[in-house]
Amino acid sequence: GGADFTVRVCGTALTDIFGIELRGESVRLLPETLAARMILSGQRCIALRAPIRGHSQISRAPGQDFQGVEICAVPISNDGETIDMILA
Repeated sequence: GGADFTVRVCGTALTDIFGIELRGESVRLLPETLAARMILSGQRCIALRAPIRGHSQISRAPGQDFQGVEICAVPISNDGETIDMILA
């Protein structure tokens, strides 16, 4: 799993940065390098079945390359076994 991810909630600051409303949409609507990074993080979280943290000195969001970024992805399971959501 993890070939694509659908965004359930996206804060207004991120919506402003990305320039699109992602709620209910695929992360693939983002610029390719940013979408690829988000998908890779989600896949890693699923594979490890554990929270992950990452950071970069340069953001991949358009127009935001002047600042660093930190992420945290936490796997969530409704049945205690299958990871069906990631809080990031």
